[in-house]
Amino acid sequence: MINRTLTACKLLRVAKLLLAEDVLDVDRLVRGVTDWFGWAPSYRSIEVLDDKGWTEWYGKESELLGETGGIMTPEGDIRVKQKSIGSALHELVHGAMKAQGGDPDTSERLNEGVTQAVTMAIAKSLGIKVPDTYKDERQYVMKVLLPAVGMKLGPFSVQYAKAGSAVKWLVDTIWKRGGRFMLADPDWGTPDVARHKKSLTDYFKRGMTFDVQPNAGDMVKYLVFEKGVR
Repeated sequence: MINRTLTACKLLRVAKLLLAEDVLDVDRLVRGVTDWFGWAPSYRSIEVLDDKGWTEWYGKESELLGETGGIMTPEGDIRVKQKSIGSALHELVHGAMKAQGGDPDTSERLNEGVTQAVTMAIAKSLGIKVPDTYKDERQYVMKVLLPAVGMKLGPFSVQYAKAGSAVKWLVDTIWKRGGRFMLADPDWGTPDVARHKKSLTDYFKRGMTFDVQPNAGDMVKYLVFEKGVR
């Protein structure tokens, strides 16, 4: 009987998360993510841990995470700190992307920026507050990447998750919209479609910077800020 009671209490604690000043159940978060993408996130469990529980669960490596408030394990278990459980929504957005075949193949920082942009949009629709983590990466997505592909965040994030190769989709989309400018500009060297697209591929995998200032040496910012690709 005691074990059953403890299990019931644990399930109740897992099923309700304190976000800002509101108490929201996991089902509401899942519905918000599902409504955004059109499919449910993939995850196995969600649990809120106090500081002691977080340290015991994640071990010494938790000290290296700094302000990180949540983690999704490779097995799909979401663990969030008690003081930052808004991170549960962020991890569920990751789960929605994983549901389409795994994490997108862009750089980790870009993927976190897309995830956080979607997290904040869903949070706003649910009337809750979440920490503005990955702020630089999120602003890059909103102010540079979305204009470059000519899409709003909703349809962009769906295509980004479903693309198979998010990098290839980004490169092909941006090249179709602005490649002619690079071919015509001698500052980008000899006109060579294959070379330019390879440079864009490397850019999305590891080469970008996340400020949102005009930069003629940054391929995507060049197209957005100098050539007006929108």
